[in-house]
Amino acid sequence: MGLAVGLVAASSVKAHHSFAASYDFRQPVRVTGVVTDVRWVNPHIAFVVETKARNGKVTTWQFSGDGATQLARRGVPQTTIQVGDILRVDGFRALDGSNVAAAGAVTPVGGKRVFVGPLEDPTPI
Repeated sequence: MGLAVGLVAASSVKAHHSFAASYDFRQPVRVTGVVTDVRWVNPHIAFVVETKARNGKVTTWQFSGDGATQLARRGVPQTTIQVGDILRVDGFRALDGSNVAAAGAVTPVGGKRVFVGPLEDPTPI
């Protein structure tokens, strides 16, 4: 039983990471597109945004934010990000340069800008 508890604890620590371990504050991103998937979970919410260039090329971005519980405590409802919404997302790109980013602020079309990142993360653009 001790080994099982140790493995669970180790995986939990690995899953929850600091901002600097995965994202680069020197690489801010601003993405506007359609939300195609949302997971309002702990330890981090996750959502996918697809952008479409003028030439028709679709680019997919994966974002993560603070945990669902923390956002609820701050008064950020789950309805802030829903599949089909058009959002502008300000955040910071993953260290590996992929289309993965830490979400900071999200702004729905015609809506109010809301901060969905962990409070200790750098403030996005």
